[in-house]
Amino acid sequence: MQRLYSHFDDQINEKGFVRQHIAKDATCLFRCIAQQVHQSQSYHTVVKKDFIEYLERNGHEMNLSGISVDKYVANASSEGYYATFMDALILMKMYEINGYIWTMNDNNLEACDHEHNYCNCLILVYDESCSEFDFIVTKGAEKLMASIQGK
Repeated sequence: MQRLYSHFDDQINEKGFVRQHIAKDATCLFRCIAQQVHQSQSYHTVVKKDFIEYLERNGHEMNLSGISVDKYVANASSEGYYATFMDALILMKMYEINGYIWTMNDNNLEACDHEHNYCNCLILVYDESCSEFDFIVTKGAEKLMASIQGK
């Protein structure tokens, strides 16, 4: 698996970005959003709680891939729930974030944008093979992120 990650990291670096690795404990998407919205990954539980409440209020207006809102909320509320690509799109709408999601498919990065006229922008990378997210920063911002996180 390390070889696959190295290949994608090389592609990300060639574009002038660096991947910020997030804890792989089923909270990675919520940590990415918390970092963007609250400037701290430690707010991931708040983000997940807000996400669940948003689904309960608005899920009936969404296409949840044929899953009932109640079942989707129950799944998303469970301990160890790995968020999906669709969850990322919902969170970006919920928090009014322009989002760009790079997926790792067939040894290439593929981009999906979720752009509106929001002030915030977030670039994520999503590994579909294990449902894990990391976020992307510019190479200059990498040092800033390290200093903010005390590294």
